[in-house]
Order: sequence, then structure tokens, then C-alpha cells
Amino acid sequence: MVSYLFSLLLAATQPVSVTAPCTSVAGADRLFDQYDLRWLIVGEIHGTAEIPASFGDLVCAAAKQNRMITVGVEYPTEDQSYIDAFLASDGGLGAREKLLARPFWRFNDGRSSEAAFLLLERLRKMKREGMIASVFAFQPRVDRNLRSAEYEEEMSKIVRRASKGRTLAIILVGNIHAGLTVRTSSDGDSYMPMAGFLPRANTKTLFAAGNGGAAWNCVMERDSNTTPVCGAHSLGEPPKSYPRGIVLIEEATNPYNGYFNIGSSLTSSPPAIERAKNSVYPDEPLRRF
Repeated sequence: MVSYLFSLLLAATQPVSVTAPCTSVAGADRLFDQYDLRWLIVGEIHGTAEIPASFGDLVCAAAKQNRMITVGVEYPTEDQSYIDAFLASDGGLGAREKLLARPFWRFNDGRSSEAAFLLLERLRKMKREGMIASVFAFQPRVDRNLRSAEYEEEMSKIVRRASKGRTLAIILVGNIHAGLTVRTSSDGDSYMPMAGFLPRANTKTLFAAGNGGAAWNCVMERDSNTTPVCGAHSLGEPPKSYPRGIVLIEEATNPYNGYFNIGSSLTSSPPAIERAKNSVYPDEPLRRF
């Protein structure tokens, strides 16, 4: 019991950190051996603990290649300077406060989860160690009121501007944006997702899939116009479980070039600021929440 309390106290007085070594991803070497690859898009289900962590492992695998790597995250472009400041910081309380005080971290669609924040901390360390060159945000400004087709194309333009030359951009985004085939929006418009605007010969898209489980997000109940219900929601159980690794496919009609199988059941990851408000750092109160 004393040991457990000491562990909690130690965690409370230290900056958030990710000390686990990079875990290998089966199939990653084959993927990154393709020198013409310039954009790797990973389409996720927002709000899980395992997908951001596994995405970090994929970035680690890419860092073994002799290429400049930049990482894209689906955060507002207006937050880029705050992301840069966090990456350049020591990851301490002040840096966390400034980043988590941004309005984005109160938008609970799963992208502002604990796991997403821990991914940023992991990327901060990777950048410090020279494993990656930068991290960029690519969500267009929402106040522009873009229609689905315009939004996706603008997102792709931001991605291309952030990854010039022979840079390899590894991007985590919602799985709809990662598709390569035309979709229909809720208002009836047909549109091409973000990944479909990137050069096909230089782009690979992967659907990140777990073996069932749950994700933390906000969903509207069926036939309801009330406030969305936020929390852990079941993802159901797949007909078959798959081992961890990347599987590429050659089906022209498939919206993805393959699957990034996480290899386990997914667990929900609640909003990062919820953890902060619940005194995870009791000796370092996050005053802005």
C-alpha cells in the first residue's frame, strides 16, 4: 500500500512522460522501404487509448529510415504556435497548462483525449531526440463554414504545404478523411476525402482497426435532437480478431490501401482535461480548468 501511494505521489510531481520503448510493427519495414512514399495516412476511430499509442510506434519505425519525417495531427491550424511551443518545452506543468487551455481540448470528439495528449508528449521527445523534424496541425478554420468537399480539399492543401520536398509525412486523422473513394455528406453532397486529393503514387492510407472494444466520444442518440451523449461507447465485436501489424491490399474499390491492425481490443480514452480536473497532479493544480 505504501509503495502504491508513493507511486501516485511520484507521478503527481513529475511532468507527463512516456517511458515505454517503441514497439515494433509487423509490416512497417515493407511499407517504409517504398522510397516514393511521401504521405502515410492513418485513419482512426477517435477516442481510444491504443490507436494513438500504436501510431507513435509507427512513427518510431519510420524514424529508422534515412528520411526527414514530419507528423500531422488533426488539430486546428490556429493552434500551431501552441503545438510548436509545447514541442520546444520541457513538457512541464507550465507547458501543459498553456497547451490544454486552448479551446480545442474542450471539444470532445475523441481527438482531445488523454491518449492524444500523451502522443503529443511522445512526439515532443522524438523531436528533441532528432527522430522527427516537426509536428503540424491541418484542421482548417471552422469559422470559414466550408462545405464537405471544400473542407477536405483545404485539409489536403495544408498537408501538402507542410510536407515539401522528400519529407515523409505520417498523418493521424479520422478514418473518413483517410479514404480514397467518393463519399456522400449528410447534406447530400458528394465529395472526395482529404487523402484522395494527394498524389496516389506517393500516398498510402491505412484503416486503424482493433479487435472490438470501446471509444470515448460524443454521439447523438438515434431519433434524437438533444445534446449528444458523451462517454465510452462500444465498438462492437469483429467477426474475426487480427494480430498486430500492417496489411496492404490491392483492391481498387477499397477506400484504403490497407489496414493497421492494432492487435487487441480497444479501450476508451477520456478527455485530457477531465483527468487534469480530477487532480491527477494534486501537487501541481492546473489552474486554468
